[in-house]
Amino acid sequence: MATEESLHALIQEALQAAPQLFAEHELAYLGATGRIDAALRDKLAFWLHQKVGEQYRVAREWRRYDFPGRNDVMLLNATNVPQVVVQIRSNLQPTDIALYMLEMQSDLIRLRDVAAPETLMYHVVLLGAPLPSLSYTPQAPGSPDAANPFGSFTPMAGYFENWTRAWQQLRTDWEQVYWQTLARWQDYAFITLGMDSSKLATERLDAGTYYGTRLQYILFINGPFTVADNIFQISGWRKP
Repeated sequence: MATEESLHALIQEALQAAPQLFAEHELAYLGATGRIDAALRDKLAFWLHQKVGEQYRVAREWRRYDFPGRNDVMLLNATNVPQVVVQIRSNLQPTDIALYMLEMQSDLIRLRDVAAPETLMYHVVLLGAPLPSLSYTPQAPGSPDAANPFGSFTPMAGYFENWTRAWQQLRTDWEQVYWQTLARWQDYAFITLGMDSSKLATERLDAGTYYGTRLQYILFINGPFTVADNIFQISGWRKP
């Protein structure tokens, strides 16, 4: 049977591989027109099924009969005891990081209630933002075009209103957005939650373009956690 270290290495490899399984610009299209957590879940689950399907049952949207809620990806052993669970969130903007922190807390508490002592729990999120259209010329504040930096991306994007608000708040380059977002999450995770720095990994993903607008994502991989982890000993997790 696999060790905790080998399972952790497997999940890290899977989370790095899954985004690469999308066709060129597919992630940009999916992110602009709806949520992408289900699509990423499916890629991740099938990759794991192909990799370790002989040793584990790889389940999607698994739930225990006596607990509410479904879990995105679960590795179950021969007696259906969860060995790994991965929960995925998507379509949040860097300006929504406080909301993500609260959702992570809620998700982890729910996962803890269905986990076995040996279960490894991961919480994954894609924080995304569109970059201005390559043909966009910045306009003076208050001008008719100042709030629309995304060109023909505008009428098709399901999350355009949120992204426009995020862009107006950020008004900076993606490199600075990445480091600001990472610093804010590290401050909350390491100081408030007491999370070990080894339990956070990040990836930057270029999702491609959608109607001339390039989408970028930050992939946060939090974990592994177990039911004995010190983050569950904190009473009254506060709002970030």
